[in-house]
Amino acid sequence: MSAGIEFSEVYDGKDDAFAFSRDLRRSDLPSAANLLRRYSTRFAPAETKFAYAGSQTETLGLVLMAATGKRLSDYLSEKIWKPMGAEDEASWTVDGHNQEQAYCCLAARLRDYARFGLLLARDGGGIIPESWVIEATTAPEGSFRSPRVATPFYGYGYQTWIMPAKRRMFAMLGTNGQAIFVDPVSKLVLVHTAVRLKPSKDPAARELTALWFGLVRELGVSAAR
Repeated sequence: MSAGIEFSEVYDGKDDAFAFSRDLRRSDLPSAANLLRRYSTRFAPAETKFAYAGSQTETLGLVLMAATGKRLSDYLSEKIWKPMGAEDEASWTVDGHNQEQAYCCLAARLRDYARFGLLLARDGGGIIPESWVIEATTAPEGSFRSPRVATPFYGYGYQTWIMPAKRRMFAMLGTNGQAIFVDPVSKLVLVHTAVRLKPSKDPAARELTALWFGLVRELGVSAAR
C-alpha cells in the first residue's frame, strides 16, 4: 500500500475501486492485468506514503499466480487452508475471466476465520515461516507505516492493520465491519462478521475496537509474563 499510484478507494460508488470492481467482473473487457494499466500515475515516490488501494492487492495476486503457476484458491488450499485443519471449504469470488479477485470476497465459516487468526497468533504455527509473519504484522517505529502515522489510528504491515498498542497486535479488516483481531502474546483472537450499513468509517467500528482492547485487558496476559 505504498506504491504511490493514484487510486481512490472511498466507497462512494464513484471512486476507482468501484469502477475497477465493476469492470473486472465483465468478460467482454480486458483481464485484470490490463485493467490495472489504467492506474499508472504516481502521486508520491514508492515506499514513502501509505495509501490503501485494493488494486495493489490485486497486483500481488497476479504476481503470486505468475510465480507459482497456480490459481490463488489452489495455492491457499495447499499452503494454508488444509494444513491449518479448516473444517470446511471456503469460496472466493471470481472475475469475468474466472480468476479470483485477490483483493476481495473470500467467504468462509467463522470458526475457520478463527483458525486462521490463531495460526497468525502462533506466528505461523509451523505452517507459515515465523520470521515472515512477524515482519508482516509489524510496522517499523517512526516509519510512514506506523500506527497513527499511516492513518489516524492504525498502522500497516503486509496486508495487515497494526494496532496502536505497547506490544504487537494486528487486525485484518474488511469493508462493512468484517474483522479478525489478533494478540500473539495472549494467543487471543476476535472474529467479527456482522455487517454494517457503512462500508467504512462507521461509528460502530470504535465500539468493536473498544471491545477488543477490553477483552485483551480482561482475558489477555501482560507482555512481561
